[in-house]
Amino acid sequence: MIVLICLAVLMAGSFIVIKRRAQIFHWFSQRQTLPDAQTAENIGAKSVTDSWAMSTDNSQKSSDPPREEKIAAPPPAAYNLKVPFVSQAPFAAWDHKDEEACEEAALLMAHRYYTGRSISNKDDARSGIDQIIEWEKANLGGVWESTTAAEVARIAKGMLGYQGAHTIANPDVDTIKAAVSAGNPVLVPAAGRELHNPFFKQPGPLYHMLVIKGYDENEFITNDPGTRRGADYRYKYTTVLTANHDWNGGDVGTGAKVMVILK
Repeated sequence: MIVLICLAVLMAGSFIVIKRRAQIFHWFSQRQTLPDAQTAENIGAKSVTDSWAMSTDNSQKSSDPPREEKIAAPPPAAYNLKVPFVSQAPFAAWDHKDEEACEEAALLMAHRYYTGRSISNKDDARSGIDQIIEWEKANLGGVWESTTAAEVARIAKGMLGYQGAHTIANPDVDTIKAAVSAGNPVLVPAAGRELHNPFFKQPGPLYHMLVIKGYDENEFITNDPGTRRGADYRYKYTTVLTANHDWNGGDVGTGAKVMVILK
């Protein structure tokens, strides 16, 4: 009996290793097949002044309900936005700040896309993430960890000046495609372990946020700050939609389906 149990454990472990290797091979094989990346300026997406002023604008409260939004025009078959990438752990320390900074990193990437600025180096990334954290501490009751979708929209409005920032309830593939092809990166909160990213420190984060910047026939193209290999990382449509859950007080698995666009 002990031998059979050991064999079963060994086989399960081997299956997990094989699955991760297949995911990693898929990541490498898809790196060279991206649609041409479009800048915000190219497609006329609305830009804002690149300002980090510590505004106290509270026009979008955390309790504001998400919108139901559908866009009827059929999107292109494939699309990709030139969103700069940053890991939530710029110096790979993976301390408490790094582990909790996915929302801030996602917001920084989207903001730099709209303002046409790259993320020049690790110091620039660290500074950008830290400034968002400091604004959150000053304006969200001192709490910055595990930021909800509505709070991310509130930061985009109050700190960065995106007065059109809002959440959208129950996003589907067509809704996300329409937003992206209109020039708007999509910020998606997720039950991180349901993303099954082989590059995450296993078992993966309980709560996570990533940026959808493009898509093709079968997959979303994302900037996933949860790994240094997260630039242009592809996820199957079903993987993202299944994992899509808001923070929900820590009960992420039953959190609302929602996304954020700055617009």
